[in-house]
Amino acid sequence: MLTYITRRQPSTLLIYGSRDNIVKAKYGAALRDRLVALCSIVAFLEIP
Repeated sequence: MLTYITRRQPSTLLIYGSRDNIVKAKYGAALRDRLVALCSIVAFLEIP
């Protein structure tokens, strides 16, 4: 998914569970970092 982010995206809300074994929160954090680097508005929430 990070491959397709090449320009500023619409505002994004990312919500991840810290105990999710299928989609780990670290992938959401990587997506957040990429979006922030492109000056997008991002909210990242990791639920315990």
